[in-house]
Amino acid sequence: MPLVWFVSDPLGICFIVLTWVLMAFGDWVVIKYTFHGWFASDDPMLPGIPFDIVGTILFFFYQALLVFAVLAHLQAIFCDPGSPNKYPRLAPFPLSHGPQARICHKCNNHWKPPRAHHCKTCKMCIFRMDHHCPWINNCVGLYNQKMFILFLFYTALFSLSSVLLLMLGAFWWFRHSKNPVWLGDTANLTAGVEASEWALAFGCFAALEGVFFLFFTLDFLSEQIEAIDSNSTLVETYKRTHGRQRTFLLHLTEVFGRNWVMWPFPIPADIKPQFDEPAIPDGQDERFLEMYGPQPLPDIIPQAETDMAADGNNNINGPVGNHHPNNPHSHPPPQCEPAESSTAIGGYRYGSSEDSISGSGGGEGAARR
Repeated sequence: MPLVWFVSDPLGICFIVLTWVLMAFGDWVVIKYTFHGWFASDDPMLPGIPFDIVGTILFFFYQALLVFAVLAHLQAIFCDPGSPNKYPRLAPFPLSHGPQARICHKCNNHWKPPRAHHCKTCKMCIFRMDHHCPWINNCVGLYNQKMFILFLFYTALFSLSSVLLLMLGAFWWFRHSKNPVWLGDTANLTAGVEASEWALAFGCFAALEGVFFLFFTLDFLSEQIEAIDSNSTLVETYKRTHGRQRTFLLHLTEVFGRNWVMWPFPIPADIKPQFDEPAIPDGQDERFLEMYGPQPLPDIIPQAETDMAADGNNNINGPVGNHHPNNPHSHPPPQCEPAESSTAIGGYRYGSSEDSISGSGGGEGAARR
């Protein structure tokens, strides 16, 4: 997994800049028209921060939310979302593992785990890809899902705090609307903080921005929690598949890591992906596990390119791939009814290798439900 990952997509870069501009604008409006209105003091708690004790505490809390949101956003942008291409090819799976080993021709015939999908924007296969998000200019995959969730969480808290603080500012504005300067005796601390049309316009815009992003991020956050609970991704909901069903805590640990103390912090989780995890068709969990059962990840060893692509399709020749009667080590694939017209059992044979789904949330909830 590369240390620095960046997708050169002009639209995504514009969304990144827009995100930072909107966050900086909201922060500036709240500090200028609320903190300097309510909490300015001639005897500040700390030098350089002209607020009283309550204002200083709220100021540091408010700025901490912004810093955590920005750090999580940066991690989600520059973190590899889950490319398996750094790993060598898998040896042919034993029959008990179930999934056919696949390769992706768009990724120079790199092996493609059962739950990996090719993103046409990132130009890479991503393990447990949820969707390509323009707000982070990156895919949301297993490796950066924690950062994406923390970005949503802290942005929601930052937006909620902004709206509440702006309500205080609005109350102060209406209370002192006849006074050209909000604080009167402490006007030297609040130069330029005037109850003007500009203050009203900036405050209203920042409040609308806060309300919009509060509901926007909460909707995304609920979808991510639902995805963790069901061990599924947005791509897989369209294909009607999912991963193995365990407890919510185990699913959460797969994304956030085993050290729960570090869960709230925007630090990459130390996770070990299970690349051999099957994509189980909806409604066939018991049947699938009866056939294959839980299996450990097989050894990852190099394999010749010609051996993997000898059949000319998207599968590596192996015991669960193509059946060769003259090969004593080969076995016929399990006979199962297809889950849908373009998906065989386990979701290993899709109609297209380009499974990218992009968007800003529309239809995601409906797809999961």
